[in-house]
Amino acid sequence: MERATVKRENDAATLSPPRRRRRDDDNDDEQRSHRVARGGSPPPQEQYSRKRKDRDHNGHSNSERDRPSSATTTTTTTTTADGEYGAKSEGGGGDGGSDKKKQKTKKVKPNFATSGKLADEANRSETGVVLKWNEPGEARRPQLKWRLFPFKGEESLESIPVHKHASYLFGRDRKVAAIPTDHPSCSGQHAVLVHREVQVNDETEVNIRTVNKPYIIDLQSANGTLLNGKRISSRRYYELRSKDVLKFGQSSREFVLLHDE
Repeated sequence: MERATVKRENDAATLSPPRRRRRDDDNDDEQRSHRVARGGSPPPQEQYSRKRKDRDHNGHSNSERDRPSSATTTTTTTTTADGEYGAKSEGGGGDGGSDKKKQKTKKVKPNFATSGKLADEANRSETGVVLKWNEPGEARRPQLKWRLFPFKGEESLESIPVHKHASYLFGRDRKVAAIPTDHPSCSGQHAVLVHREVQVNDETEVNIRTVNKPYIIDLQSANGTLLNGKRISSRRYYELRSKDVLKFGQSSREFVLLHDE
């Protein structure tokens, strides 16, 4: 009897600790369920175990899923050879990775072309007015005694000799005009009558001889120059013949060119 009693006590002592451990586990489960129900977070060990389960289930951790992708766009500031600053885009991603081309500013190169100041000084008259035209090298005094006969309507005015000099300037600017044209439609420097030596062929087209002929040139006037009723182009020489009629602007005055025999 005593042996059986001692054996049952030993068995009870051996089995009692597990029952107490299960009760402790039940208490921990109840506390954990109450804490989660109140909105609290589970213990750190349980959080770690959950993360491990998620990682084993999905094949990667949440931290790797939240990690930013490598396809990002970075902007760096670069300096060109010209000393200009600009932004350079690298990388692509969703936008295809296309780089914006920076437009370079063209350098202004020095201009060594003539400014025309020397020509203005060469063409400046004694009165200080810059002439729109200068006498060409082939200008010569004519041998024939050419004259202009002005007509104002039916009225004949005094004739004007145009054989004493190589050229004659028409215009409203009396400081430089050799033959004034006072009509408001005429320009200050309107046109020029110039005698030029030119080379022509004879009838056989073998011998070349030099002759002096009168020409008219319009100096880009506002209202033009008329030769025998037709307006001529500016900056071009037109040969004049005896009995040709000149008109300037909208003036009604006519100039008939004749020469003495």
